[in-house]
Amino acid sequence: MKEFFYLDPFVSSVNENEISVNSLYENEYHSISITDLLEIPDYLSMKNNNRKFQDMFEQKIDFLPTGNMLNMESLRKFSILIYQSNVLDLEMTLWNSYMKSGIGHLETNESNLKVWPSKIKSMIQFARCPTTISDREQIQVNENDYLIFVRDHLRKLGEKQQQIKEELLEKKTYWSTLTTSIENILETFIQENISILRLQYDEKIKLLHFDYREYILNHKFQEQHPTKQQIELSQSLFNHQHGYETTKQELNWIQCQIQRHKLLDVLSNIQLSLSTAIRSLNDMDLRHHLMNRHQHIIQQYRQEMIKIIVDTMQAKLNEFRKLFENQVALMRESLQSNQIMLDLIEKHLLLISKKIQSIYEYKDAIRAM
Repeated sequence: MKEFFYLDPFVSSVNENEISVNSLYENEYHSISITDLLEIPDYLSMKNNNRKFQDMFEQKIDFLPTGNMLNMESLRKFSILIYQSNVLDLEMTLWNSYMKSGIGHLETNESNLKVWPSKIKSMIQFARCPTTISDREQIQVNENDYLIFVRDHLRKLGEKQQQIKEELLEKKTYWSTLTTSIENILETFIQENISILRLQYDEKIKLLHFDYREYILNHKFQEQHPTKQQIELSQSLFNHQHGYETTKQELNWIQCQIQRHKLLDVLSNIQLSLSTAIRSLNDMDLRHHLMNRHQHIIQQYRQEMIKIIVDTMQAKLNEFRKLFENQVALMRESLQSNQIMLDLIEKHLLLISKKIQSIYEYKDAIRAM
């Protein structure tokens, strides 16, 4: 479970002295992080003889007349700007979600809870103390710090986005032969290649929503003034639910891999050095015989290992199920007089399951691409 930080519903006024002291370090952090964000991907770079863009150009755009100002290199640079504009859109959506979470507008809730992800606190601490980790942990961060940091980062992202859009417009105006057709080809090429990146951003925002809901439920639970024993029991129950659902999803994934005849990662690294030695034999009949035996043994080993992995995961799942059922029984006994607390815990358990299911759906989508 990610750590979040609760803020009072009232946001106090910004302390200008604090801004002046820390702004230099934080501005440098914002600039560096945006530069890193906009690093040119391999498929648009000239590194390592990457031909992806060149192949696309030769297949779809290599019809430009001789002497035209447009060429593969100029279109590559134009595509880099399209890519950077798309990345900035994704990043701004994510940071707007951070801001909404921090000011209590991420989701409608009666408590109007203001929750800053711990990631933002870590960023602020790193920006102010980029060298020594021990000193960094001592830095205190207040609600104004969060607001200023996120607001400034959004402003810098917006400024960079505006700059790139102006560059794109300037190039389109200068290159009169840059047709809508060519521009659409380049845009489609970028969209196809950032599909994984888009999935990654979508998942970050989904997890932010899950964590936000989780902490709202926890906040409501605390408002019921639970005893120390009830807090420990609920936390133990959440941990068991997390372990059970994770194991269940992992087992489902392994079984799907087996059904699809895809070798599990853990088995794909079996050393086959012996086969190299066999191939060096001069006796063709003996080499063929030994190679067949070797492949048969490797195949048997993999099948046995798959069975052991599945049996182990199933046993682990059964253990988690028993522990979870025992914890549920204890919880119901402890909270039988407080239906509100019982309902909150059950909602929290369901949310944990949905969150883990979402994580594995994301992993499956990434693997399928």
